[in-house]
Amino acid sequence: MKYRVFVNRSEIDVFPVRVSAYPINRVWPGKQRDISQTEIAYFAGFDILKTSEIEVEVLDCNIQTVKIRPLAKGISFKRDQNKISFRLSEPVSVTVEINGYHEALAIFADPPFVYEPHENDIYFAAGIHHAGLIVPKSGQRVVFERGAIVYGVIYMKDSDNVQVIGRGVLDSSPYRRNNDTNGTDGHEVTEALKKLDITPRDVQYAGSFTAYNCRNLVVDGVIFVDSPLWTVIVRNGCNNVLINNIKIIGQWRYNSDGVDICASNNVVLQNSFIRSYDDCVVVRAPHLDGETGGCSDIIVRNNTLWCDWGKNLEIWSGKFDSIIKNVVFEDNYLIHVACNAISIDTWYGSDSITVENISYDRIYVEHDEDHLPMQYNDADGAEYDYSRKGDLSDMRLLCVLVGRLGKDLGNQQFDFNVDTSHFDIRYRNISFNNIYSTTKLSNPYYIIPEKLSELSNVTIDGIDYKEYIQNEKN
Repeated sequence: MKYRVFVNRSEIDVFPVRVSAYPINRVWPGKQRDISQTEIAYFAGFDILKTSEIEVEVLDCNIQTVKIRPLAKGISFKRDQNKISFRLSEPVSVTVEINGYHEALAIFADPPFVYEPHENDIYFAAGIHHAGLIVPKSGQRVVFERGAIVYGVIYMKDSDNVQVIGRGVLDSSPYRRNNDTNGTDGHEVTEALKKLDITPRDVQYAGSFTAYNCRNLVVDGVIFVDSPLWTVIVRNGCNNVLINNIKIIGQWRYNSDGVDICASNNVVLQNSFIRSYDDCVVVRAPHLDGETGGCSDIIVRNNTLWCDWGKNLEIWSGKFDSIIKNVVFEDNYLIHVACNAISIDTWYGSDSITVENISYDRIYVEHDEDHLPMQYNDADGAEYDYSRKGDLSDMRLLCVLVGRLGKDLGNQQFDFNVDTSHFDIRYRNISFNNIYSTTKLSNPYYIIPEKLSELSNVTIDGIDYKEYIQNEKN
């Protein structure tokens, strides 16, 4: 499917990106998934100054059905043969899904951005740039003008007062994760990372953007495409981080999460669009090299999330003692859900885990009649089973549980021969309010207290079915 997009009658650029075609997955096998499991989707962006008329022309098929998500936004549209039009009046990210969600078009209406040069800026003007590894230092800004396509990866450690801002694209598609053994090309960034003061495992856990022990960090407006691993990683005691109005799209590779907030404090993720192949947003206890603390004072609000595999909103604890506390998820739009929309879970063998003071409020979950259930495989070459198309029996709005307790053997392998009798795993003061679903699920949630030392003050107030009727104007 191909598109032309016009804003107030002026044509804007439409960019193709590679995404997962269907939800098939496996534990990392040492090489990337086959490209035959992918398809092309599209995005376009512009600065919105006033109410704008958007026209989308479909070039290569007849329009049968139209959905503009989030459906909860109530955006009506007009149709004229192979064109649709609608209005946007404020900064927002939407998807235009013609004849189903395959080959979808994302449109990003941004608040205006005007570049004013600062000394020591790392600046990328409109055009193509082959940057490789970008390592900002304290006080620097990395600026992407709209129209900039920057092939690269950002990694910063112990850097304070850094800003990564703009409207351009950071595209990591040329680069492999360091333990990808299938071929020798694409390791330029890996070789550059090895020269930094980080461990081999740190090199492995580097995505499109990694901030390690950084303070007063701002990430605003940038579009992240095709990460070799987790896309945006905030880790190892980062403090006072604002992630605003970013876009994550074009993710199809194994383990390409959206945003992972790892063992860090005072982090806000807001006003962003995330379409990830793996989990969209994870608030994660210490797991990576050098991490010791937990997570506290995290806000995730007003984001639009499309998860192709895994979970949209996740809290995860693991093999190190930790506390995750004071986390707020509010006004988030989950426009496509793979399995569990909301999840709190613990894996591995920590002696002491506390998850407390967690709030979910006004979470809008949209399900699709053409939903494809997740499929897990132990080997390459498996075919996806389309016979379960539309099956929502495995779908949950929320789950609270303890998963695979055992010794971490790496690559999601476990030794379950572990005495867990002394484990102290406590979940308390967790509230779920105003969770809306477009489908009446047979089992909307499950809470399993097994293996928990304490499960207290977990409240569910308002899980409701809500149908959205998208108006087509004459």
